[in-house]
Amino acid sequence: MKTLKLILIVTVFLLVCISNVYANPFGTDITINDGRNGSGGSGWYTASGNTDDQEVEPNMVTGQSWDLEGFVLNGTKLTAVAGFNLKNGYTYSGTTYHSGDIFIDIVGNTTGVSYNGHTYEYVLDINYATSQYSVYSLTTSNGFVADAGLLAPNGNGLSAPYRISSGGTLVLANQSITFYGYPTALTDAGSGYLGGNHYAMAVDLGFLPGGTEFVSHLTIECGNDNLMGHATTVPEPTTMLLLGFGLIGLAGIRRKFKG
Repeated sequence: MKTLKLILIVTVFLLVCISNVYANPFGTDITINDGRNGSGGSGWYTASGNTDDQEVEPNMVTGQSWDLEGFVLNGTKLTAVAGFNLKNGYTYSGTTYHSGDIFIDIVGNTTGVSYNGHTYEYVLDINYATSQYSVYSLTTSNGFVADAGLLAPNGNGLSAPYRISSGGTLVLANQSITFYGYPTALTDAGSGYLGGNHYAMAVDLGFLPGGTEFVSHLTIECGNDNLMGHATTVPEPTTMLLLGFGLIGLAGIRRKFKG
């Protein structure tokens, strides 16, 4: 009887965890407000709580085309969702602005490079043309150089870092990146965010050990907006299921030997 109760508890726990993971179309929303909302702008700059949806940086050009909306985590898969065209960039006044790299700050680790109150230990160097990325570890002594070209139009550089220009220690090379919203942009229901015409890209954080608390960062070339996320890596749902079945199997073996 006790064994049956254990199996039921494990099953319910796994079902609850899996349902929570899929609360958003891409997983669990881990977006944090960067705390730099301004005022005005026809309803923009008004985001509050753990969100950056429908918000850009203070004094920047507003609108869905500039909006980085949210980070979503599903196991080890990290997805960035935006109104900004993440893959192809956005052309404004004859200039095309592109997406940057994804920087990872391991919470409690101070060996990386510091920008705007965060110390980044890894960067996912993204090649948008080939839909691939490479992972580099960063320290203050391994030659890291950020792209100095990122200066937001107001000149304060609050969205930095934009992308890695050189340096770092290679961890993984030529990993596949998945893009969503191409050729047809995602709807609000398909993205989990407001504004329509959404785009998304997904990368794998499997190089981080399970249980790693991290902050993720992404910005765009003009610095109009930046995106921050905060979470702890967890096993994939399939791994949790296998763990549950393993516990059930062990319980069955225990009953067999006791019988």
